[in-house]
Amino acid sequence: MLLIKFLIISIVSITIPQSSSYPYGIGTCDSYDGVLRFQPGDSGAGAASAFFLYVVNQLIHADKYNLLPWIHFDYYGQVYDPDVHSISINSFMMLDGGVVSDDFIDGNRPYPAVPMLDSNKMIEKTFIVKGSGIWDQYFLPLNNFTFNDPSCKSKPYLFLSGSQLLPGIHYNAPWAVRAWQYGNMAQSNFQKRGQKLHDYMGDMRIRAAGYVQKHFKLQPWLQEKVDATNPMNPGDPPCLAIHIRWSDKAAGRKKVPLEAFLPYAEAYVKQGGKSIFIATDQTQVFDIINKDWPSSITSIIGKQQGTFLSKDNRAVFNQVSHHRSNTEAITEIYAMAKCNLLLHGFSAMAEAAIYLNIGLHDHSINMDDPEHPGVDVFQTMVKDVLKFRNVA
Repeated sequence: MLLIKFLIISIVSITIPQSSSYPYGIGTCDSYDGVLRFQPGDSGAGAASAFFLYVVNQLIHADKYNLLPWIHFDYYGQVYDPDVHSISINSFMMLDGGVVSDDFIDGNRPYPAVPMLDSNKMIEKTFIVKGSGIWDQYFLPLNNFTFNDPSCKSKPYLFLSGSQLLPGIHYNAPWAVRAWQYGNMAQSNFQKRGQKLHDYMGDMRIRAAGYVQKHFKLQPWLQEKVDATNPMNPGDPPCLAIHIRWSDKAAGRKKVPLEAFLPYAEAYVKQGGKSIFIATDQTQVFDIINKDWPSSITSIIGKQQGTFLSKDNRAVFNQVSHHRSNTEAITEIYAMAKCNLLLHGFSAMAEAAIYLNIGLHDHSINMDDPEHPGVDVFQTMVKDVLKFRNVA
């Protein structure tokens, strides 16, 4: 049912106006009402949140109001690396687009809504952006936007304020995607009465997957790193991805003990599974696995080689260069997405992998879900995946 719904959304999304890379013979901005410049979200956002959650949510907003999306992160936050990312300052002329108005949920919880596009009040103005944009270091540009494109210079330029990103979109927007139920969310954005957490997350995953699969393309150097990290190709036996977040897992989330993952890994091997990819942020995880897990499992485990792992509760991006933490996090997200089964907890990285491979929604177990399926259900899940791939 989920995949059918996703296919319908994918077909409908083809009608969304796009850049001049489409053969319409028009300028990049001609079919849009303005340009929305994206920011990486709050200053504490790591790679998965900044590059996936915040970008997807700004894509949704741009789509709602027919704005050309332009991803350009200024140099601040946990994804900016002063030694790698440019600190140049660029100026350009566009129309002052004014502001994006707010709507409200639960009475007094604002989130960004309609852009105020009054052409009678717009004047040409010089705007400044800092750095190379960061996004293009890891991903291909979304479109052909340039400062000097005549079709864009005559359009209003807009961006969301810091408060419109957090708490605005992140906590309050009813249409936004999230990695778990944040404690500061608007109450009406929580699960509805009787709704399972898996279904609640599924609605957001479908919404995000359409944008991620359409717009997110890795730079060739990073795609090569992903393929070397998890060399699985279409037609290969299905692999199991396990994401274990331990170091700085906070915001109401608890570390899932390794003994909770082990029976599921054993069930995968028992059904004939041949490959497990583990992504984690703490060195103790592999120490325990190598010591306590049976060789039938450890012998088929793969991981990203040379990854920096925390030895305590500090986030990786607080201990290593941000370019390195960006690269390694994105690599593991895409490597997990190449698998057909996923064990995980609440994490933006796990959600990003599911956005890239929406089939993982129906073939994943969220260990942080109090009602998550048991090993017997997962064993059936593994059987179905292996049978399907063998038939295909």
